[in-house]
Amino acid sequence: MTPVLQPTVKEYCVWQQSQVKEPALKAEYQTACDVILEEGMDLELIREDPDPDFLVKRGVKRGITRQVVRDIDHWARNIKQPRTEE
Repeated sequence: MTPVLQPTVKEYCVWQQSQVKEPALKAEYQTACDVILEEGMDLELIREDPDPDFLVKRGVKRGITRQVVRDIDHWARNIKQPRTEE
């Protein structure tokens, strides 16, 4: 099981935005992340109930919502930098 990913919603958003060049798409990913945070969600909760409709209902494009939900595991396993405790 992946560790709780709550503090990483913003990091995940930055990574998603880095995957596209179009400013309009970057803005869509920002909107998706804003909705996630406004709803009090974290990445772990989305993993537990991977239903992109909560984003679609808030106006995020369907394709963006599907990618946001689908890519969480990939990002957590392959991209996210582990935090070191100081």
